[in-house]
Amino acid sequence: MRLSMTVNGAAPIVASVNGSGYLSAALKMMDRPDEYETRTRITVGGFETQTTETARLEWPTIDLKIGDVVELRVLPNGQGDPPSEIRRSSEAPYNLFANTELAKELLQAVSQFEQRLDELRNKSQAMEPRTNTGDSRQRLEWWRGS
Repeated sequence: MRLSMTVNGAAPIVASVNGSGYLSAALKMMDRPDEYETRTRITVGGFETQTTETARLEWPTIDLKIGDVVELRVLPNGQGDPPSEIRRSSEAPYNLFANTELAKELLQAVSQFEQRLDELRNKSQAMEPRTNTGDSRQRLEWWRGS
């Protein structure tokens, strides 16, 4: 995925995400006098997602004023300008594992566990008798001690 953003005919910023993820551009207009914030800006950002790693990509934010012209263009896949900031999930302090090999191992274990649970559920459905209304009442009476 790739897009270009041009403001007032200046040199474009070209953002790209290779592979899985998303790319977005947002024009934000804020008027929050109680918080002393009044501004208009355009931002381009995205995420590259892989099995055990996600990268948040940000390109320069441009402040706008009345009369500015913003042009966004969808481009074919290809190279873009380097992001001004990259934040990787493996570098976040709140991650369970900072080591990607351990994260892969955990992901594999959880996947195998889910697969085994599904097998047991299917086996149970094939072997266990179906409950009908009479069975439910009998179980309820047993539970109540009747």
